Amino acid sequence: MRIPLGGLARKLIKDNLLTEAGAEKAAADAARKRIPFVTHLVDGHLVKARDIAMASSQEFGVPLLNLDTLEIDSEVVKQVDEISYAAIHIKPDNRAITH
Repeated sequence: MRIPLGGLARKLIKDNLLTEAGAEKAAADAARKRIPFVTHLVDGHLVKARDIAMASSQEFGVPLLNLDTLEIDSEVVKQVDEISYAAIHIKPDNRAITH
């Protein structure tokens, strides 16, 4: 069964990150496994996640934000953790609070 290639697959081919045959095989394998095309590409080490993110950003006109470039104050992280623990009723030692 031949799977039609979408815009992202075509962009990956255009950027020489996949061949057309490789994209068709990846799309068919992903469909057979019932997993998303991108998941199959990344999990199968066919295309790097960063390359897919960059191609997706260009193809769909969505800005790309590299979270690794952000510096987050450790005090803010502690506050978020405390809020998260309270919201999901988990103690900091990862034990669930039972009512």
